[in-house]
Amino acid sequence: MRISPVVPVAITISLALLAVPPVAGARTAQEKCDQARLKAWSDFVKCQNAVLAKPGTGYMPRTIATLKCRRKYFAVWEKFQSDGGLAGTTCQPSGGARFVDNGDQTVTDNLTLLVWEKKDSLDNSADFGNPHDADNAYSISATSKLDLEDGTAYSDFLSALNESPGFAGALGWRVPTLIELQTIVLEFACAKSASDTGDPGCDCADPCIDSIFGPTKSVYYKTSTRNLNESDQVWAISFEYSDLNPGAASNLNDGVRAVRGGL
Repeated sequence: MRISPVVPVAITISLALLAVPPVAGARTAQEKCDQARLKAWSDFVKCQNAVLAKPGTGYMPRTIATLKCRRKYFAVWEKFQSDGGLAGTTCQPSGGARFVDNGDQTVTDNLTLLVWEKKDSLDNSADFGNPHDADNAYSISATSKLDLEDGTAYSDFLSALNESPGFAGALGWRVPTLIELQTIVLEFACAKSASDTGDPGCDCADPCIDSIFGPTKSVYYKTSTRNLNESDQVWAISFEYSDLNPGAASNLNDGVRAVRGGL
């Protein structure tokens, strides 16, 4: 009895299948992670911009509204950790840590991909010879002409960090935007004071920031975002009460934390 030539036919089909290119649109787990992270950031930026664009928004309504944006954004990280489709990606690192100490006085945020400067030496005495001293305060502009970026935050602080080869071996350190700096404010974790109708302050965690960022003075920290209603002001965030308010770009009372990278 002759054997039917089934095997050769099967082999031919298998080789043909191997020659077929990947299905268009198929994504790897990491690509899914990257896209999910980017969408979450885009939604967060839209939420923040919608709040800040409203004219006449008072201090408390604005602070509470931006708090809601942050809560929704931070919740995305928890969703990433329970998504089986993101296993083995940077959205679901070993241990599930969102903030990672890089061991070079910087911290990486696995949600935003921003790399932040760590502070040190908090002793109520400024030391401008050490750009990381948590007691140091800087100006954004010396002349209130914000486009010049001639304040000490640029001439002293960032100049030191971006001197070759760069702080932590990297260049491109900058003053964070208002939206970027809000991603490391921790008032959302303080349930007793973060109700939607009460004071969204950070009474149970002062300063309002994860300890992985090093010692942080409970003062306002400046951003590079201008207050569109006042040409000589930039936005700042309090790491004592977690509120955000504009202030004179030329004042020397506020801290600055450097950042680089991001989405």
